[in-house]
Amino acid sequence: EFIVSKYLNKKNCVIVPNLTYYPRAAWLPKNSITDGSVAILEPKYDKSISNDDLKYFSSEEFTNFYKICRNYGTRSLNIDKNSVFYFGVKND
Repeated sequence: EFIVSKYLNKKNCVIVPNLTYYPRAAWLPKNSITDGSVAILEPKYDKSISNDDLKYFSSEEFTNFYKICRNYGTRSLNIDKNSVFYFGVKND
């Protein structure tokens, strides 16, 4: 009955923790739903997310990029409709 159930066993979804200075991502585990401590991300277009994309989201380079994008904010680090666009996959 929860809206999050629409992601149950949906492929190509990743989870990203809210309230962190250190972005990282993981695959949404099968047969699971999340609470509000993580954001569920899925590609907007018909793109596949790779394991390399997930590794990049936890890299020092991406962390520094994300801090700049968030203007070194210290008040709200939630993944929201604006900050989610910084999690992108590489173009081929």
